[in-house]
Amino acid sequence: MKYIIFEDDKTGLRKPVIFGDHTAHSEIRVKRAHPVSAGFFLIDETGLVSTFGDAKSIGLQPADVDSNLIFYVIKNLGTMFFLNYDKI
Repeated sequence: MKYIIFEDDKTGLRKPVIFGDHTAHSEIRVKRAHPVSAGFFLIDETGLVSTFGDAKSIGLQPADVDSNLIFYVIKNLGTMFFLNYDKI
C-alpha cells in the first residue's frame, strides 16, 4: 500500500491518506493541505506498521512518525492521529 501524510495549511495538523499501488503518489491531492512525507507501508502479522521507500513522483520519503499515524488510521483510534507531532 502507498500513503501520503498531508499537513493542513492553516492548523498544521497531519492527515494520512492511504491508497492502493495502482495510483501514483502525484495523483493524490487534499484541499488546503500540502504533502510532508510519503512512501509505502506494510503491516505484519502482529499489526506493526512499517514504512519504506520513496514517493519519487512527489519527491518525498517516510518520516519517523508515519508508521504511528498510519496505525491510528487503520485501527480507527480516534482523532489522535491528526496531531502535529513536530510540536509535541
